Amino acid sequence: MRIRCSKLVLLAVLLLGVVGVGPVWAAGAPESLKGSFKVGGDADYYFHNGKVTIARMVYDTCGYVYGGGYATFDIRGWDHFTAYVGIEDGKDATGAQRTSIEVDGEVVWQQDISSGDKAIFVDILLTGRRTITLRVKTGNTKFAEPKLYKGTPPATAGAIVTTPPATVTGGGTTTAANTPATFAVDPNDMEKLATALRKRVDANADLKDRITKGNTALMTFNLIAIPSLDVASTVAENLSTSLINADFPLVERGQLDKALKEMKLQDSGLIDPATAQQLGKVTGCDFILVGSISDQGQFVVINARFLETATGKALAAERVEMRKIDIKR
Repeated sequence: MRIRCSKLVLLAVLLLGVVGVGPVWAAGAPESLKGSFKVGGDADYYFHNGKVTIARMVYDTCGYVYGGGYATFDIRGWDHFTAYVGIEDGKDATGAQRTSIEVDGEVVWQQDISSGDKAIFVDILLTGRRTITLRVKTGNTKFAEPKLYKGTPPATAGAIVTTPPATVTGGGTTTAANTPATFAVDPNDMEKLATALRKRVDANADLKDRITKGNTALMTFNLIAIPSLDVASTVAENLSTSLINADFPLVERGQLDKALKEMKLQDSGLIDPATAQQLGKVTGCDFILVGSISDQGQFVVINARFLETATGKALAAERVEMRKIDIKR
């Protein structure tokens, strides 16, 4: 009798899976980014549940924005988006194809991709965010094996999520190739960002009290369309001074660098919640200031966000335009 009951229970679980409730062991499993998530954009998005080849590498599935343009998806409740981005073999793509990924309207990854280039693996942090937008020049650009994850993807467990500058191409997880800086961000404008953040934090009495009593680690901001890492390091140095002058208690830079080295982590503007918690324990910081520096031609735009290390959630954010100072060589 016990055996029969066990079989009935097992059968019931399997039937629930068939009708769409899903077995309990499937909770948290990755989900392909399909058209059902689309909430906006100027072009159609298609998900192909079949093989696609990029630089002679075969991938199981792919998504693409038909004809070029952009498509926006609702990703609330998901923590990561991963995909291999490249031009499908055999497709006629003249010149480099500018491709970008935006989260809540902010560009977090941008690349010029050409036919024959190896697919670029991207891992975009989504925790606490609402939308992701895929923007392409033509439909020849494919997002192979596009997946949404709850929690940390197995391939990047314990790692900081990184995004490369726009001029770097190649396969696998991309790293920045440094080139000589042609401009610097006006250090005087760092006061604008520090003041804006101070005003934003002070508007919330509870947040003001917590940040004032706690410690903040300033991460090196991600670069968008800027190939020189010197720009990010200079911004970090000047912004550090401005934040201290605005009464933000900061973790000493040497202590932060030592902690990152011990944890074998990159200094980056995008951090997953698990890493934020780990960094908080090692450095004693309660908050992390992360962000991006984007080249907009005549000026740069810096986006900055305070993340709580205990939860990885963004608590305050600001966006400031800053002047560029040409470097004469």
